[in-house]
Amino acid sequence: MRRLAPVLGAIAAIGTVMPLFVGVGPRTFMFTLPVFGGLGVLALVASRHTAVTEPTWSAPAERTGGLSTPVHPIRREIPPARRVVAALARVEARELAASPWFGVGIGFLAVSFIAFAIVYASDNGEHWVEVIALAPWLAHPLVGMVVLAAHRGVTRARRDGADELFDALPVGSSTRTWGFLGSAWVPVLSLVVFSVVYGTTVAVRSPNLYGSPAAGSVPVVLSALVLGVGGVVLGVALGRWVRFALAPIVAVVAVGFVSLKLASAGDPGWNPLSQLATFPPLSSQGPTFTDEPAWSHLAWVLALTGAVLLVAIARHRRDRTVAVLGVAACLLVAVTGVAATRPMPGPSAARIANLIADPARYQACLPADSTRVCAYPGNEELAGRFLAEVTPVVAALPNTVPPLTFRQRFPGQLEDLPPEVARKLGDGVPPVPAGEATLGFDGSSGAVRVPRFLVALGALGVPLEAGPDGSPAVLAGQARGVVAIWLATRGLDPGTAAKITAGRTAHNGEPGPEPLDSFDRGFAWPQDCGSPVVWSAQDLRAARAIAAIPEAGVLAGVHQGWDRWRDPATGTDELLAALGLPPVGPFDAVQTRNDKGQC
Repeated sequence: MRRLAPVLGAIAAIGTVMPLFVGVGPRTFMFTLPVFGGLGVLALVASRHTAVTEPTWSAPAERTGGLSTPVHPIRREIPPARRVVAALARVEARELAASPWFGVGIGFLAVSFIAFAIVYASDNGEHWVEVIALAPWLAHPLVGMVVLAAHRGVTRARRDGADELFDALPVGSSTRTWGFLGSAWVPVLSLVVFSVVYGTTVAVRSPNLYGSPAAGSVPVVLSALVLGVGGVVLGVALGRWVRFALAPIVAVVAVGFVSLKLASAGDPGWNPLSQLATFPPLSSQGPTFTDEPAWSHLAWVLALTGAVLLVAIARHRRDRTVAVLGVAACLLVAVTGVAATRPMPGPSAARIANLIADPARYQACLPADSTRVCAYPGNEELAGRFLAEVTPVVAALPNTVPPLTFRQRFPGQLEDLPPEVARKLGDGVPPVPAGEATLGFDGSSGAVRVPRFLVALGALGVPLEAGPDGSPAVLAGQARGVVAIWLATRGLDPGTAAKITAGRTAHNGEPGPEPLDSFDRGFAWPQDCGSPVVWSAQDLRAARAIAAIPEAGVLAGVHQGWDRWRDPATGTDELLAALGLPPVGPFDAVQTRNDKGQC
C-alpha cells in the first residue's frame, strides 16, 4: 500500500484539479470531488510509515569439530539474456506502475471517463466511428506522463548514486535498456482496460449514439495502443541519451506542439499532412464523406516507434546489426509517411463526389405524411429519430401545406474536401433545392429537435437558413413567429416546451426567466449559432401564454386563420386576440448581428 500511495495521490490530485482547470460545470465537479477526494484520503492513509522491529542478532556458535562434509566451490552461471530481460522487465513494470507520473496519467483517463462517459454521456449524439476516433486523443495525456515516468526509471541509478554499482554487474547496459523497454505493456494494458470500460459505459449511457463501428476503426484503436508503447520507448531513449530532468517535459511539449501544427495546418481547408500527427484531426464531416488512410497512419506510428527504439538501443550498442536496422527504420518511416499523405484513390474520390453531387440517388427516405426524412446508408437509425420528432408537428399542420423533405448533405465547403474530390465537383457543392431542408449528422436530443422547428418555419414561409452574412431574419412582433414556436413544441413534454420558450440566459446556457438581450433571445432555439430567425422577448412571452391554454382550441384557431398568420404583416397581438389572450406589446427593436465569429 505504501508503494501505491504516490500513484493514488497523483490520481487524486489530477482528478481534483483538472475539472477546475478546464472549467467544467458544477455537476461534473460535484461528481468528481468525492471520488478523487476518497482516493486522496486513501493515499494519505497508505503513506503512513510504521516502525519495523529488527530481530536481535547473535553470533553463531563455534564449531568444535572439523567439517563433516567437504566443501565444493560454487559455480555461478549467468542466465541467458532473454531471462535477464524478462526479470528486469517485471521489476521495471512494477516501478512504472508505482510512479506518481503514471498516476497522473491514470488521473487524466479517469477525468475523461467521468466527463464523457458518465456526466455528459446523454449529450453525445455522434456516429460510433467518430466516438472511436477519439481513442488517440484520450490516450495522449497518459502517454505523455508515461514518457516522464520511463525517463525517471532509466535515470534512477544516477539519482541514487548507483551508476558504479550497475557498471560492475555482469549484465550489459543494452540488456538493461531492453529491460526498461519491456515495461511497455503497462500503459498498453491500461489503455486496453480504459477502452473497454469507456466503450461499454458510453454504449449504455449514451442513448443518442447511432450507427455501428466500421472496419476502419480497428487501426485507430491500434494506433492508440501503439502510442502507449511509444511513450515508454521515447522515455527510455531520452533517459539513455539525455539525463537532464526536464528533458522529457521538453520532449512531450515539443511532440504535442508539432502534432497540433500538423493536424491544423491549412485550416480551414484540406490538409494531407494531418495524418503525420500522432493524433489525426477529428473530421467535422462525419464518416460518410471521409476515406482516411487509417492503416497507413498506423504503419507510420509503428515506424516512428521502431526508429526511436533503435535510438535507445544505439546508446550502448553500435554494431552492424543496429546500423542496418537503423537504415531500414529510416526508409520505413519515409515510405509510411508518403503512404499516409498520398492522394485519395480515384474510386474513393469518385464515390464521395457522387454522394455530395447527387445525395438523393444514394439515400433512403422515411415517409411521414407530407414530410420525408432522407439519410445516407448507415444513418437510418438517426433518420428514424428525426422522423419521430417531426411527426407530431406535421400532424398539426393544415392539409394545404406543401410537403417538405429533410435530406442529409455535405456540411462543409469545397475547400474542405481533398483535391481529388473537389476536382470532380466542377460546379461546387450543390445548393439546397426548394422544398428541402438540410438534415444534420448530430444525434443529440437538441439537434434532433431542430427539424421540428424547420418544419414549422417552412410551413409558414419563413427562411430556413440564416442570411448570406450569417444574420437571422427578424420575427419580432410577427404572428407567424409565435405560431412556429407553438407548432414546433407539439408532442413535447411541458418541461421541454417551457425551456424552448424561455430564452437563453447567462446561467451556463441553461434557460431562465429573463434572456440577456434581444439578439440572444433569438438564439434560444434551435441552436445558439446559425439560427435562421430571431424573436423579441414579447414573442416568447406570447408563446408561453398560448402553450398554457388547451391545444384543441389553439389548433382550430391556427388552421382557421392559416393564411392570415402566414402574412408577415399580421402581428403577435392579433394572434393573441383571436385566441382570447391579452396583448404583450410593445415589442423590442431587435438588431441582428453576424454571429459567424462566435460559432
